[in-house]
Parts: sequence; C-alpha cells; structure tokens
Amino acid sequence: MSRLSGAMTAMRIANPRACERAEMVRRLGDGAVVDLVAWDGHLSDALTGRVVCVEKSDDFCAELRKRHPHVIHAQPWQEIDVVAADAVAVMVGLHHYSDRARIFANAWRMLKPGGKIVVAEVQAGSSVAAFLDSIPGHRGDYPTTLAPELEAAGFVDVSEEVVDCEWRFDSERTARGYTRALFGVEPLPGLTWDWSLLFAEGTCPR
Repeated sequence: MSRLSGAMTAMRIANPRACERAEMVRRLGDGAVVDLVAWDGHLSDALTGRVVCVEKSDDFCAELRKRHPHVIHAQPWQEIDVVAADAVAVMVGLHHYSDRARIFANAWRMLKPGGKIVVAEVQAGSSVAAFLDSIPGHRGDYPTTLAPELEAAGFVDVSEEVVDCEWRFDSERTARGYTRALFGVEPLPGLTWDWSLLFAEGTCPR
C-alpha cells in the first residue's frame, strides 16, 4: 500500500487526531492560513476556503487539489508566491526535516505584520516519538524545544507548551484498521492513546 492510499484509507476508517486538529485550529484563529506541510490535508480540511496547502509530494498534491483550490507543490523551505498570510501552520511535519531554520525563515517571509506561526510537533524523548520510531523506516528529528529557534528566526511573543491530544478509537477493530493503513504496524494497547504534542507559536513583528 502506498503512503497516499494508506493515508486515504486511514482517513476513511477514523479520525483519532480530532483533538490535535481542534487545538491547532483554535490557536490559528480567523484569517488566511498557509498549511506548510499539508500532507493528507488533515488540517487543511478544517480550514476550507481560507487555506493555502503546501506539499512536497506530487501524489498528495493531486489528492489535495480535489478538495482545495489553492495547492502549491513545494518543499516547506522553498520561497513560494504567498505573502501577507494571517498565520502559518506546521502540524506534526517538522520532524521529517533537519533544517528547521529555513522553514521558519520561509514562514516569516509569508506572514503579514502581526501574523503568527503555530507549530505542533512530537517532542524528543516522548512516548509518541518512541512509537513513531518503532515503525520500520521511520526516524524523526524531534525537537526538545522550539522557542529558541522561533526567536532566532525573528518571532516575538514566543510561547510553547505540551498539550495532551489523546487519540481515541471506538473499537479495537477500528484502531487496528487505522494503524495498519497509516503506519503498517499493530496499534498501541487500549482505545485511548497518550498523544502529547509540543505546541509552539510566535508573532511576526514587522
């Protein structure tokens, strides 16, 4: 099963990530948003009509274009023709990139004065990181903290906190189908999983 078909199958089975998406949407507020690592559109689908999806994969871009009018095929650190966004979001996509400074600089360039960046990421040393890196072929570059990196990029009023965004399933069968489709592995025990994420945000002061 390809990454695209696995992700699409998982989305049809369940939405255990509803908590983390709701937390991100709440922090983003109103206005135009750039979803800088859009992947399967999990976040973008909650921002329909006010989101620009940026995604590096041809296959995922093609899928995103079925649901969103503004999709850009690019890496998150590439300069793209988006300016004066109210917010830039990166939801659990940074750990696939080693050069976060370039990504944050790109986000800065796209934001209007007073705009914000909101990042949700798996934290180094967490049980979530351990689970993800137990998946064959997966090895993430997880941050311990993001505040110093956001400040180095020029963001002000930077804050961060760890938020428990539990994954919930209605049955063992659902949990098994979802994790097999998305990750290709067996699920964690139980129907409610600890899924703590590091949320960091900052404001562009220009």
